[in-house]
Amino acid sequence: MPGLPLTLVYDAPLECPAQEVLRSAVENLVSGDRARPFAARVTISKAGDGYQASIASAGGTARVLRGATCAEVVEGTSVVLALAITPKGAEVEAQRPAGEARRAASPGNPAAAAPATHGVLGAAARGDLGTLPHATLGFGGQLGLERSRWSAYLAGTYWMTARGALANQPGLGGDFSWWTFAAQGCGAPVTGPLRLDLCAGAELGRLSGVGVGVANKEHPSTNWAAASASLGAKWAISGAFRLQATLGVAVPFVGRRPFTLDGTRVHEPTAVAARAEVGPELVF
Repeated sequence: MPGLPLTLVYDAPLECPAQEVLRSAVENLVSGDRARPFAARVTISKAGDGYQASIASAGGTARVLRGATCAEVVEGTSVVLALAITPKGAEVEAQRPAGEARRAASPGNPAAAAPATHGVLGAAARGDLGTLPHATLGFGGQLGLERSRWSAYLAGTYWMTARGALANQPGLGGDFSWWTFAAQGCGAPVTGPLRLDLCAGAELGRLSGVGVGVANKEHPSTNWAAASASLGAKWAISGAFRLQATLGVAVPFVGRRPFTLDGTRVHEPTAVAARAEVGPELVF
């Protein structure tokens, strides 16, 4: 049935029916009076001796279906999706499949209401403007937990070295290095294949400098702590793989100190630094 208003991200073991089979089953159940667009992520995995489907909708609702075979779980999932698309849900209800998949899709089944919690593993290229003498690129990773409306992450970043110089003596200055660890919590006002996250957190680290162009090189360093806030977007690409991009700011409250040579300031971090990052993520 062309024009089915279903945006679907599907991830399942190789032995399970393909995404086209699930879409076809939904089309067979949806009446001609369908009009409601629907977006969902369907993740099917082994669960003991059977299979389990986690259905997360763009509206933030989640459902878990269980069955003895993957085909049964896919059949039950098609019922859930068809009911979500069709305004006249009773028409689809009358066509519900028999067997375990039908019982699994029933709202009366406690397992159907279980929310899904996922792990998230990612890598990122990060940019900072304001902490070091010029815009700096960093590389790191993050590990977190995610549910339909919230997530929490731990992240680490090593920032590339940046050089600062005295304004009147370009040959004198310092090379600055920096690393950070961060923790943040996020709320998701928009979920589904495109997820938006509003995040706040804190980071700790170490900021160091080493003199350049001087006979006696000093190595001053300072502890670093900052509060952060950001807006992020995550795009589901295929199965459990997605891309994320974030824009934000960081406000240091420890470590914002001047680095000097012979009493002349070489560099001092700004009161507010701009941040950006982009990278892949794996949802499991």
